[in-house]
Amino acid sequence: MASRRRTILMAIGIPLFVLLTVLSVIGLIYYRQLTQTRKLMRPMVTQQLEKNLYVCRAAWFNNFFLFKTDCGLVAFDTGLYPEVTRRELAKLGFRPEDVKAVFLTHSDQEHAGGAINFPNAKIYIGKDEVQMIDGTTGRVPWPLSIVYYNELKVPYETLEDGQVVDVCGLKVKTVFCPGHTPGTVVYIVGDKLIAGDSMGLKDGRIVGFNEYLFVNMDVERMNRSIRDILAKLPGITQILTMHFGMTSDVDKAFENWRRKR
Repeated sequence: MASRRRTILMAIGIPLFVLLTVLSVIGLIYYRQLTQTRKLMRPMVTQQLEKNLYVCRAAWFNNFFLFKTDCGLVAFDTGLYPEVTRRELAKLGFRPEDVKAVFLTHSDQEHAGGAINFPNAKIYIGKDEVQMIDGTTGRVPWPLSIVYYNELKVPYETLEDGQVVDVCGLKVKTVFCPGHTPGTVVYIVGDKLIAGDSMGLKDGRIVGFNEYLFVNMDVERMNRSIRDILAKLPGITQILTMHFGMTSDVDKAFENWRRKR
């Protein structure tokens, strides 16, 4: 009887131990990749960029952007930490309650997790990113995806590719750019491209967001999105990224990608 019990325990315990070990190794690798990629990031400090355009330092490695309208603020992505968001908004003379709409570029937590900071805002996200939010698609490989996926703990509305939303006269156009995540989008406001994590920016030139393992879910597709979608967008004179600052020299930024057509 005792021998049979030991056999059952070993039959259960050994696979469980192997699974936990695999999960731990994948988790450590993922954490290391995030740490390494964040060291390369160069976000901007909280400041007013133009008459009705502001940037907030959401954390030491990322930004989100604000447009001021007659009926309140429109945010592109969010901070993650409520106390940091309140502090940085206060530097600009704003409160979280002033934000009336939030357009999320994707569901990674430093971009979307802070949506709970804005109680008066309507939240928008690309429809193809819902798979990341409901757990259909994990942010990291199986089996770690069993316990980790990108949640969004507020009600939201989904956007179609090419859809234009008017918020108090501010027209926001959605452009699907899969790669970093399956539902990554960028937004066009006037002549400005709000790029999220669809791309990186180094020495004024567009590069892939990052080549570290797990950071981009589909590197090849991300590069196609940059080359075939973003580099062809007409009328863009300014690119705003969430981790690497901004540039107003769009021709230089996309020069290498336009040669790859």
